[in-house]
Amino acid sequence: MAKQASPYDPSDEQALYAAVGRLAVAWGRFEGQFTSLAMEIFDLPAAVKLRRQIKELPTDWRDRKVFWKKAFSDLPELAPMQEAALFFIQRVMQKVHSRRLIAEAMWGEFLPSAQPSIVARRIRGKKKDAALLDLETMTIPVATLVKDAEDVNALNEELSKFQAFVRQAGSTPAWRL
Repeated sequence: MAKQASPYDPSDEQALYAAVGRLAVAWGRFEGQFTSLAMEIFDLPAAVKLRRQIKELPTDWRDRKVFWKKAFSDLPELAPMQEAALFFIQRVMQKVHSRRLIAEAMWGEFLPSAQPSIVARRIRGKKKDAALLDLETMTIPVATLVKDAEDVNALNEELSKFQAFVRQAGSTPAWRL
């Protein structure tokens, strides 16, 4: 049996660590594929105006949403997928919370229960006054982490369809022109 990560962990903590790890990997794969597709869209010959408006590929998800919407709204070769693309990015944004949680949470204590759970906390500056802090405390069951990983993996599969469409639409990287 593997050594416990912390002496404060219960003996059955492996399910939680596995779920957090799967979710982190799922997001890493999704973000890598999303960034790759964004680069392909950015390099479409028709994306000249888009490249002028958005000088570099966004890394923040709010900016990625703007980029995605502009690309599928403004580029004629992507227009046939506009409705699906807008619906897709809405679903992605609904899942971004789980990504932020994995990246930003201060993981707390395990909770004894029939379903393994852990307390997670996030501290953020308040929107109207950054000098004031907002503490968000959540209890996260392993099942939630497992479901989020499955959802992100499904988004990644769906993203593959957009990638195939963009490639078929004639993606020729600008560096090849």
